[in-house]
Amino acid sequence: MRASFVFVAGLISLLLFSSTASGVDPDELVRQGVALHKDGKLKEALALYEKALDKDMTHREGMFHLALVYYDLKDYTKARQAAHDAAIFHPDDMRAILLAGRTELIAGDVADSRKYFMRYLERNPSSVLALTSLGQAEYVSGNFRMGIEYLQQALSLDPRNSRIAKALAEMQALTPAWEAEQERQKQRLNQWYRYLASLPAPLSAEELERRRQAAEFWAPIEPYLRNIEFWSMVGATRDRTVQEHYHFNLFPRR
Repeated sequence: MRASFVFVAGLISLLLFSSTASGVDPDELVRQGVALHKDGKLKEALALYEKALDKDMTHREGMFHLALVYYDLKDYTKARQAAHDAAIFHPDDMRAILLAGRTELIAGDVADSRKYFMRYLERNPSSVLALTSLGQAEYVSGNFRMGIEYLQQALSLDPRNSRIAKALAEMQALTPAWEAEQERQKQRLNQWYRYLASLPAPLSAEELERRRQAAEFWAPIEPYLRNIEFWSMVGATRDRTVQEHYHFNLFPRR
């Protein structure tokens, strides 16, 4: 009889323990995860955030911290998706908006990162981090002047921030050379467009492919193609492939 009582008591205790463990509030799971996250135990924190989301797949704090821990783990692909999901389900969570912008920037999607940062700035116009991030986005997209403006705004709000000051100085130093190169690229493109406009008729797909193959054939010896004596020889030859490579592939560089 006593043995039966002990067995039943043990079974009840086990059932109560299982029920308590399986019924942990997702808020509590996230709180535990955050504590581990702060201690640098990222994978353990990740496991708790996932458990919280198993119980409530749109849990606000769980979604944000899942994206954040992926970001800290440098798994930027998963961080990007998690931040994107958090921003969709909780569009008023500015932390998720800012993190989504950062992950888009890392992924190279400057347009989307800019949209997220601008959304964040609408609510937080004095955010140094958002302004700095926008400066980085403009820098990556090649819009140095706008990038400089954002960094100047950020530095005016945080004048002792040496990292922003250094980034601003580097961008200002690079701008003249970059703009000069952009102008050279523009001139090359204009030359190319003028050349295309001078052609008697639109080129067929077959002709374009033949010219591409000719360009690939001559690419390995390209340094020699810039030699004046070589081009005087080309001018005297009737080799159609060489002549077309000259016009099709090298004309924009002249």
